[in-house]
Amino acid sequence: MRTPAEQAALAADFDDARRSPQVFADFTFPWYTGAILRQPVKQQTKDFIRTTAAAGLSAMGVTALRRWQQARDPRVTILTYHGISARNFERHLQWLTAHYHIVSLAEAVQWVGGNDRDESRRVVLTFDDGYKSFHHDLWPLLRKYGTPATLFAVSHLVGTDQLLWWDLIDVMIARAKMRAVEVQGQRWKCDSGILVAHAKTLPEDDKLRWITELRTALTIDLPRSGGTPFELCTWDELRELGADPLVTIGGHTCTHPILAQVSKHVAQAEITEGRAILQNNLQLPVNFFCYPNGRTTDFTAEHVKLVQDAGFDCAVTTVEDLCAKGSDPYRL
Repeated sequence: MRTPAEQAALAADFDDARRSPQVFADFTFPWYTGAILRQPVKQQTKDFIRTTAAAGLSAMGVTALRRWQQARDPRVTILTYHGISARNFERHLQWLTAHYHIVSLAEAVQWVGGNDRDESRRVVLTFDDGYKSFHHDLWPLLRKYGTPATLFAVSHLVGTDQLLWWDLIDVMIARAKMRAVEVQGQRWKCDSGILVAHAKTLPEDDKLRWITELRTALTIDLPRSGGTPFELCTWDELRELGADPLVTIGGHTCTHPILAQVSKHVAQAEITEGRAILQNNLQLPVNFFCYPNGRTTDFTAEHVKLVQDAGFDCAVTTVEDLCAKGSDPYRL
């Protein structure tokens, strides 16, 4: 686990940036690519709100809790993290282990499709993208509390110094220190949240060209992940994680395109090859998939079928919903 000084050093380069919630917002549910709650909280809601507010949770989460609280039949909560500080994650674990039964994604899928009517309040912890901080900072806490989790890795980026595209925008904006920039004839405020949101609306090839032109306009060299909070796990780190019974490695495509913005052929390759690469390098089964971005507009029934055909047992989304008996295991 990194020391506070090491964590501060990693963040120092980005103090002037408007930081993306992908890593720096410690846990908001729901947010546009963030954490999902699908479990009604039937008691101790006020304590939960106080605890989560102290950890930086969004007001939207409080509203959602009130709605989940009204559900009466059993549910499973799937929480999606991207990045979180070790300090805040431990606070979450302390509260969750006191009030919920934290189960693996495999156990949750079995419960959803089975006849077990046990009404225990179950929670699943998932982490998208395969950030190195999971290995260095969060995995020790999972072992400390004996809690399982699933980490979804982007196969082509494992062991590289490349940045995921939204992190690339964050780093470029932080380092350029400009107030505004013109890209493709349009003037943009240098706010990574605004720029990332726009990029998500573009078809994949157009998005990559737009980001390249953004970098040119910012007049900076192509940033690499080294020395940033956005480093991704190496293959050795993933193997180490995969050897722990508490950690399950899942598929998250090869390069993290939004599936609805690429051709069927490309989507199929991203899904199937991403799984094969992980399995070949880890020598482990990869049975769970996570849709990139994961909103209802980001994948279709065709993509669900591709995930099934690739051999995955389930797939998770970022769609705010309640996960109950009979839920579609490929739209959790």
